Order: sequence, then C-alpha cells, then structure tokens
Amino acid sequence: DKLRLQVEAPDEDAAATEQAELVRKAVARKPPVVLIETPAQPGAELIQAVAEARKAGVAVVAVGAPLTAPDSTAADSEGAGPMVVVMTESLDGSARTLVADAMRAAKNGAIAADSGAVILVDPTMDSLAPDRAAALRKELEAAGVKRVEQQEFTRTIEDARNKLVEYLKAHPETTLVFGVDAAGILGADEATGVLKEGHPYAIAGYTGEESARNQVMMNEYAAVGVTSIDRLLRRGVNVAGGILNGDKVPEKEVLMIPVLEASPTGGLPRMRINPPEPPSELNDAHGPSAK
Repeated sequence: DKLRLQVEAPDEDAAATEQAELVRKAVARKPPVVLIETPAQPGAELIQAVAEARKAGVAVVAVGAPLTAPDSTAADSEGAGPMVVVMTESLDGSARTLVADAMRAAKNGAIAADSGAVILVDPTMDSLAPDRAAALRKELEAAGVKRVEQQEFTRTIEDARNKLVEYLKAHPETTLVFGVDAAGILGADEATGVLKEGHPYAIAGYTGEESARNQVMMNEYAAVGVTSIDRLLRRGVNVAGGILNGDKVPEKEVLMIPVLEASPTGGLPRMRINPPEPPSELNDAHGPSAK
C-alpha cells in the first residue's frame, strides 16, 4: 500500500497563526491523519486548531512535542481522533556525555577544559534547536566551565564558520565548541582550517549527518549525539502509516539519541598541524531510557 503525503509549510516570516490555518485547511479535505511539526512556541490558535481536528475524527501526529488541546474533554470525547507525539528522549544524558567527552578531549590535547565554551545555534533550523542548546549549556555550567556563550548563525555552514572564527578571535579563552545541528558541527570543523594553529579547540554536539561517524572514528570530533528533526519527521510518517493501516500505536513514540564517542585517548582536531590519529572503535552511549 502507498501512503500519499501532502506537505505544506508556512513562509519563514509568516504570522504565528498561519500554521493553524494550514491545519484547518488540511482538515477540510478530510484526511485520516495530519502530521504537524510542533513549533517552539505553538500558540493558542494552533493548539485550538489541533483540538478541532481531533474532534472531527482526524488523527494527529505531533512531531517534537505535544500539542495539548485546551479543552481536553472535547478532544478526547468519543469518536475523537487520537494524538501521537513523536519526540526524542530526554536530552540530559546525551548532553552530559557530549560535555564530558569534549572536556576530556581538551585535556588530552593539553589545553584548558573549563575556561570557555561556545554553542553554535541556527534558530531557524528546527524548533528543537533551542532545547539542545539549553541542555548543553546546563551541563557545561554544571561541569564548572567558566564562560558559556551562544553564537547564532543563519542556515549555512559558511556563516557558522565565519561567526565562529570571529567569536574565537574575540574570546581566545574558548576551548570547547558545540553545534546543535549539522551546519554548526561542520562550521566548527571548517573553522579549524581558517584558524590553523592559532586556536585549538575540541568539537562536539548534535547532528543527523552520517558523515559525522567517520570524524568521530578519526578523533576529529570528541563526540556527537545523533538526532535531527528529519529523523523525527521520518518516524512521524511511519506512525501515520501505521494509523492508516489500523495498527495499534502508542500515545508517545520516543526516539533514543545514540552518542558516538571518540577514543578515550583522542585529543583535538588536527587543525592542519597535528598528525592524524588512527581510527578507533566507536562507543555507543545512551542517555536514560524513555519510559
């Protein structure tokens, strides 16, 4: 059987209510399921539109976070469509591992591990990027890193690289660099070629790119947590297909965040001056199991 999927998205500069209108237009076509990427701040209008969809018998797959109806009695009444939330496990475990591994890499590379950290964030990439940044900041501060800052960039690897280079020149005490998506990680990687021996630092963070596995194996990255909004959306589509097939689906579908770790003896990226280290076996570390 084939699953017919129609994708609609509001413009980047659209009003917050436009996503709610897209939901209402979709429900007017009487689909059995609607899949919605939950924005960072859903707003009452979107939540109400979701409640109306469920009341009309349409199943809702919320990707990233719940879209709780203000009138739960109406939404959960007889004949109401179910809501399934597709989300990642708690970020606490993975963020703690990423920070610990980055600090270990800094120590192995004979640079200060607690003098400063910067988190590269593209706030337009996906609605969960701020949560990943906040989880990293929390663990960095708990680990005693003296200065923790967030550097925003816009979409491209080039912009991430340039913003990072500017930041590091202004804050030479920074020895830990984190990304919360693929562009941030790759921007940090490319910046090593610009700075060369002028500013060594450890790289870690979150990405959905498979190529990061090789960089971890070669000890170029201290660790990466494998997660992205794309992974959640793909799982959401599978859940929607299961609903159409009449499968029994849980109220919550939780994706684990595997953490790929470099060798315990791995140090800093080569930055064009250090000889490459031989590949090492990857260690998979997981945060707390979802319940």
